[in-house]
Amino acid sequence: MKKPTVLIVDDEMKYVSALTEFLRANGYRVHGVDDGAEVDQILTTKHIDVMILDLLMPGMNGWEVMRMLKDSLAPGHWQIDRGVKVIVTTGLPDQDVKGFALKLGADAYLVKPVDPKQILETLRTVLGNGLPSG
Repeated sequence: MKKPTVLIVDDEMKYVSALTEFLRANGYRVHGVDDGAEVDQILTTKHIDVMILDLLMPGMNGWEVMRMLKDSLAPGHWQIDRGVKVIVTTGLPDQDVKGFALKLGADAYLVKPVDPKQILETLRTVLGNGLPSG
């Protein structure tokens, strides 16, 4: 069974690097970018199972990325299926924002700062509790 592939999209590169290391140590394949516009480059060549997505970023923000993923607006050259899972991580604790993100298709909504162990547990949940062993 192949390891799940995660794409981290967040404008805080230190966060992306630290989370990438943590998730790799826990058996995931991980790609990280610090700008929503870079999502196009990754999804053109890589298949992902889960995206960990910040909402507030310069350039293409998380709202735009999620809308493209979930509203069938994704470019034809993206290597995704409509079942890609999205975990939103944001500094916005507002319940209306959370509700809108979930309505747009987010599978989970975590308010920063997020403990990496909480992200790991959320990944396991959205993937059906399964992490392949190898």
